Amino acid sequence: MRTSVKEQNTWSVLDLIEWSTRYLTDKGFDDARLNVELLLCHVLNCQRIDLYLRYDMILKSAELSSYKTLFQRRLTHEPLQYILGKTEFMGLTLIVNPEVLIPRPETEVLVERVLEMSKKYPTEFIRFLDIGVGCGCIAISLAKYIDQSLVEAIDISKDALDVAAKNVNHYHLENRISLIQADVLKDLPTFQYSPFDVIVSNPPYISKNEFETLQPEVKDYEPGIASTDYING
Repeated sequence: MRTSVKEQNTWSVLDLIEWSTRYLTDKGFDDARLNVELLLCHVLNCQRIDLYLRYDMILKSAELSSYKTLFQRRLTHEPLQYILGKTEFMGLTLIVNPEVLIPRPETEVLVERVLEMSKKYPTEFIRFLDIGVGCGCIAISLAKYIDQSLVEAIDISKDALDVAAKNVNHYHLENRISLIQADVLKDLPTFQYSPFDVIVSNPPYISKNEFETLQPEVKDYEPGIASTDYING
């Protein structure tokens, strides 16, 4: 590219995608083009396919400025999901921020197993306890895909519960998901939906020593209390 993203004033969509992808790739980022496309979609409020339907469109100065700001954040290894303020999980769009762990594909496998197991109860209300609700990905998926479900979801973090509440409200599941601040290692509250048919959790699973070896997106940005004994250890 003939100049840098900071120096060049006029950028087409395709030019910006190609230059930014090369730059991130050279810096060792995985899925560089996908990162660039999603950042640009966020700025232009469009779908990925739209980028290539109008690949020769010149970005306005305000759009370019916004993109530069987001791109610089990604260069510091801030997770893409935090920059965008959302993530996809089980076909659902969920709000995320640095107060909550970003849901992993492996957690989708956990939810899929629970959904399959829950077919044993086709006509009854199924009562779930979700320990460590985070952004609400497990609780919301269960309530969304099992019509006869009731979910009690707890977390030690009030900030995480605030994020979960926004996601619960977005999907209008307030009547079937109860959010409670509690420490599972201490005295538990009186639950509204107990006794439970299923207890599900994706608890912290990374040791303190392992935590320091993780990629910067995790150890520098995601809440340690949600993934490791690092905070409490």
